[in-house]
Amino acid sequence: MACLALGPSSASLAQASYPSHPVQMVVPFSAGGGADETARELARRLSSILGQVIVVDNRPGAGNSVGEALVARAPADGYTLLYDTSPFAVNASLRKLPFNLRAALQPVSLVVTAPMILVAAPSLGVNNLNELIQYVKQHPGQVSFASAGVGSAAHFAGETLNAMAGIDMLHIPYKGGTGAISDVLGGRVAVYFASPLSSAAYINSGRLKALAVSSPGRLPQFSAIPSVAEQGLTGFDIQTWHGVFVPQGTPSSIIDQLSKAIQLALSDQMLEDRLLKQGYTLIGNSPQAFSVFIDDEISRWASMAKSRNIVLDQ
Repeated sequence: MACLALGPSSASLAQASYPSHPVQMVVPFSAGGGADETARELARRLSSILGQVIVVDNRPGAGNSVGEALVARAPADGYTLLYDTSPFAVNASLRKLPFNLRAALQPVSLVVTAPMILVAAPSLGVNNLNELIQYVKQHPGQVSFASAGVGSAAHFAGETLNAMAGIDMLHIPYKGGTGAISDVLGGRVAVYFASPLSSAAYINSGRLKALAVSSPGRLPQFSAIPSVAEQGLTGFDIQTWHGVFVPQGTPSSIIDQLSKAIQLALSDQMLEDRLLKQGYTLIGNSPQAFSVFIDDEISRWASMAKSRNIVLDQ
């Protein structure tokens, strides 16, 4: 786990003047999903470390921008946090918002990253990435890939695969991952970059064929599945991520305290074991390192959107 020096102990963090009352953590997703569950796990541990209740507030809608706007308008006092995910970078670069998302929110810490698994129905008849690429070239205009929506991580992964492999799979967006994986299972769509959590049972039962993982290296729990990069597309690296933000203008001392508290929370062995089983890699880094990461993500997806003519629905 990539993690900086943890600094103060949980006891000394809790003794600081901040926080003196409960903290709100806005999660721009409905309750019960993977991001919400991970946010709640983190909130429980932060409550113990900081000595105050962290109240999770689900504010879904408009591709995460409802929750993002709420935090952007909140007082910059450390009592309103945003637990956001990969769509943050897409919203900041592509979505027309009434405010500058990147300027309005200050990164605190990257929490976790997770690769995706490129899956296909066995009926497609391909066993690895190279066989898929050859199949697409032999069937121009006939092969499609699913995503959880325009601008989702799976969408960008598919378009990146198109660009790097010199192929042209047709994008079929869904309103979430459930419909996407269902139609791949039924053979109505050829492939999908699915989360490890949503696809593991289908892979293990043989109902889906795993062709590649989207991270540079292999997943420990799926060590037999080679990465896209291993199979010839060097440099392919697309992963989802979760991170914590606060309103711009929040005192640096509070941001640093929150960052160190998140790192300490992520050092919990039970939490690490639970999240690793779900395909996550625990990170926990400094505000400065997370800021660099965010800016790189925004730049990368803005460039890909321009080259592939990706436009978000407004």
